[in-house]
Amino acid sequence: MNKMRKKFLILGQGLAGTCLSWQILEQGSSFLIADKEEEKTSSRIAAGMISPLSGKKLHISWEIEKFYPYAIRFYRNLEKKLNQNFLSPLSFLHLFLEENEKKKWDQKKEKENFSRWVLRESQYQYNNLNLQGTELLGAKLSCSDFLETSKAYFKTKGYYQKATIKEEEIEQRGKKIIWKNKQFDACIDCRGISSLLGRWFQYIPHRSSFGEIFKIHLPQFEENRCLKWTKWLLPEKEKNIYLLGATYRQLKEEKCQKENLILSLKQILDISPQIISKNEGIRPIIRRSQPLIGWHSSFSRLGFFNSLGSKGAGTAPLVAFHFANHLCKEEAILPQFSLEKWLNEIS
Repeated sequence: MNKMRKKFLILGQGLAGTCLSWQILEQGSSFLIADKEEEKTSSRIAAGMISPLSGKKLHISWEIEKFYPYAIRFYRNLEKKLNQNFLSPLSFLHLFLEENEKKKWDQKKEKENFSRWVLRESQYQYNNLNLQGTELLGAKLSCSDFLETSKAYFKTKGYYQKATIKEEEIEQRGKKIIWKNKQFDACIDCRGISSLLGRWFQYIPHRSSFGEIFKIHLPQFEENRCLKWTKWLLPEKEKNIYLLGATYRQLKEEKCQKENLILSLKQILDISPQIISKNEGIRPIIRRSQPLIGWHSSFSRLGFFNSLGSKGAGTAPLVAFHFANHLCKEEAILPQFSLEKWLNEIS
């Protein structure tokens, strides 16, 4: 085991960069985060839902048995350290719009063990609408609060620098990285879509997409659970205020999907929402929205942490833990997270 204290340059202070920074600090090494402080990034506008089941067919989320408990412990420990609250329990009510959906769910429950995640079978009633559903365990991370609180702490320790990243200014000399006359043991690119569209990692295939989330007002409607069907409706702290999401559209597609989202909402509500605001970001999607970590194919000290997709709040802490072990203790990258292994599989 290499016990030398190392220093890393982390590009981007989204969920990937922030979680990795905390894990590096836990290992006894140091870092400098460089971030250009964009107002709206996929991490900052993310809904932060941590749900064990996903999709219309209620599939178990990938590696959820490991990701979920670790993420909860990780955020709770940081809440204590920072004396802040950014994680809250949240139950998810998955609604069955058609009878055959409920039948398929009952069959799935008999074959697979969902007892840890299912809180209860439930009914959803609103005016003349009566739907069956299943209520599931979950949590919600306030991503913006987590990122801002972490940034404030990093600033006090001298671990953070606002900077516009120019790839040509970062140079590898031997086994060191040089940036603005500072020396680092490695540079880890955690910039999400900017990494994939930049010069370094443009060789990595991806199918990234725009995602839109609308903040809406629903007068005379009160619900403290997150409702999920083909879309989702997430309660905010303010009364009658919700987040409605999410849309998906390709990077070259210009049409806004708001109309389709509102039509979908009418499947469970017969009231028209008041649109308060819209947030839009680009989801970096590689593989099946499963996180990837590793090294550049040509530059041995240029690392990569990306592809959190829409589940980053739940997956980032544990993947960051394993990457920090690799960076600080030289432990092998687990094959399920390995960028190199995945690229070899698809080549």
